Amino acid sequence: MNRDLLGQTRMGEISRQFREEGAGAPWTSQLGFILIPLAAVGVAWVIYRIYNRPRTPLNTPFGMLAELCRAHGIEGSGRRLLEKVADRAELEQPACLMIGPGQFDRAVAAATGKGRLHARDRAKLERIRQRIFAS
Repeated sequence: MNRDLLGQTRMGEISRQFREEGAGAPWTSQLGFILIPLAAVGVAWVIYRIYNRPRTPLNTPFGMLAELCRAHGIEGSGRRLLEKVADRAELEQPACLMIGPGQFDRAVAAATGKGRLHARDRAKLERIRQRIFAS
């Protein structure tokens, strides 16, 4: 009997403490129900913005050169080298490099006269020339 009374007393104390503290959850836990969906929407919006960026316009001088380089399979350092040649040769439209071998050679000669092109650059330009104008 003493055990039953002790169990009931202990349960009564716990019950009273629970009622005194209140049955509701603290406001910080309720805040999570608002912040978690807002964070999910924010992350989804950022991902949407990253993947739906407009492409670089092709109607810029270097944009056209980049598109032509992509069409000919010239990537990275080769494209940058052609941009450097077009800049040093002071071409108004860098895509003129790809009109014909004569224009390409004149631009490379002008760029060589205005600034130093290393031997490895000249060798790379020769490979690019063969790739563009190969028949």
